[in-house]
Amino acid sequence: MSDDVRARCLQQAPSARHSKIADECASVGGIAAIRAVRWVDDTDADDSPDIVARVGADGAFEFQLPPGRYDLEAESEDGLWVAGLDGMAAVASDSIDDFEVAVVNAVSIEGRLVDPSGAVTDGYVEVKRRHQGESTSLSTDEGHFVFSGLRPGSYSVSASSSSRPGSPVSVEAPTTHLDLRVPGPRDGLLIVARSEREECPQANITLERLDASQNDSDDASGEIRMMDVSDCRASVDDVPPGSHWSVKGTIGRRFVDRIITFDDADPPSPICLLEPCDSDAADLAVRVIDETGRLLSDDAYLLEEPSNPRAWTTVTVRATAGDLTSERSLSLVPGVNQVVLRLPGTVPLPAVSFRFRH
Repeated sequence: MSDDVRARCLQQAPSARHSKIADECASVGGIAAIRAVRWVDDTDADDSPDIVARVGADGAFEFQLPPGRYDLEAESEDGLWVAGLDGMAAVASDSIDDFEVAVVNAVSIEGRLVDPSGAVTDGYVEVKRRHQGESTSLSTDEGHFVFSGLRPGSYSVSASSSSRPGSPVSVEAPTTHLDLRVPGPRDGLLIVARSEREECPQANITLERLDASQNDSDDASGEIRMMDVSDCRASVDDVPPGSHWSVKGTIGRRFVDRIITFDDADPPSPICLLEPCDSDAADLAVRVIDETGRLLSDDAYLLEEPSNPRAWTTVTVRATAGDLTSERSLSLVPGVNQVVLRLPGTVPLPAVSFRFRH
């Protein structure tokens, strides 16, 4: 195909002529089929499958459609070209002739997932064209995502982290460098009582997830975690609000078999496995990122100094890497306190040190 013919194909607009992809444009990238996607605001649209029609050698096609409003969409085999027409109305006992579908360059929506601190995080992203019920989803690669082979136009893009969904945003394709906000992690805290000698009993505990929300992966229910109990506490990574877990194991000489639920608080309230417990128990989860939001360190630290830390203690956390330093002070609350430190540069894994104020 010559450059001038290709240019004409990319400038095609709907016109009253013939129901086809123009003869000279039909071979652009090998468009062999076109589909009709029903709008979601039509009755029973969610139950209506897409209707596909073959595109002839001359670019002509024909649909038999139930009444409703549709978008027409087509894509070349190499993914470089797309064709489409929005909002075509099909009326009972009527036919629509003499229109043309434009062929254009395929575009993409690219971006990354970030939590409220600006840290890049993994999760799932879903993109949906306006009015359409169907959507395409994918998991991120180190927080980044790319939806390619799209028609230019308006899309709704939404994301979810491992425990909670973010809010959908409206995006015009093509779009690059899109930052989608998702909630940060929520870690649960399990605590057990100290002995009369202020000693922590040996514990061997297993958690099994009993439920899965619509934002979880299909295998979230039945997830099993082996817990390491240290200093009478154990941190449980990424617990969704309201999630239910079966807890089984031994604490000292006692057997534990019960159901626990992590509440909606942020951080989740500590859960006592063996009474009496310190309701003001607190821990700290520290993440260190560079100026681009890249995660450098992601660790949960049991606060051992001062001994047996409690809520309302003021702590200063400092991350260092060479000459770069980031520091933050906070007053602890019950549960696992999340702290993000951003270093002003791109650096290797930093050493993290803590200083406590009394």
